[in-house]
Amino acid sequence: MTQRERILAIVAGSLALVVVGVLAWTWVDGMYERRRKEIRRLTVEIENKEIVLAEQRRATRRLADYERRSLPADRELARALYQDWLLGLVGHADPDDAKVNAISDHDQRGVFRRFTFSINGKGTIEQLTRFLYHFYEVDHLHLLRRLQIRPIEDSRDLDIAVTIEALSLPDASREDQLTDDPSTRLAKASMDQYQQRIVGRNLFAPPNNAPRLTTVGSQRVEIGRSVSSSSASMLPLISMSTFDDAGTQID
Repeated sequence: MTQRERILAIVAGSLALVVVGVLAWTWVDGMYERRRKEIRRLTVEIENKEIVLAEQRRATRRLADYERRSLPADRELARALYQDWLLGLVGHADPDDAKVNAISDHDQRGVFRRFTFSINGKGTIEQLTRFLYHFYEVDHLHLLRRLQIRPIEDSRDLDIAVTIEALSLPDASREDQLTDDPSTRLAKASMDQYQQRIVGRNLFAPPNNAPRLTTVGSQRVEIGRSVSSSSASMLPLISMSTFDDAGTQID
């Protein structure tokens, strides 16, 4: 083999090695890239599953809270206990001619049962405030669906109509009684604070408007002459020039 042939053989072998090396690196890098993509996919999947698990844990805690606040699972017992509780609230507020009625109850596909109650009567704003405070003071699984108040002519009393909904869950924590846990929904610490903010307001009058002052032009007043009461009432707003008997302006 001549020198030229040996050189060509070496070059060809080197090129072959380079090509093999490039192909091998491409194959290895492709494997690593596929592995990296799979790792990224699995990481995203794990994160999504962790989000789902976190939501499930929150839902479980909410459900446990609902079951703690729920009316008893027994339909008749739940309705009777809650209606008695409402009667106690109404009696404590002491409105006139108040009536508490159980209107209806509906089973929502075995997930929960919704009870609807109504309260109708007459009372003052103080009595209504007292009732609402004690209603929200206890952490029942209930809400005030509708509150309608109308003033009674020539009276401090209001015509009051209330619609309330309460829920019973099949796995309620208490079988024969209502919860007595305090609620955290009240912003104020005591009923007196609500009474101070609410009682005394006229709920049916338009809101107060800030006073507006009308500008008044300069007025001419002469010494020795009286000023009318309407003008005198505006003196703090008037820039006045005073004149003597000769008509000379006095500063």
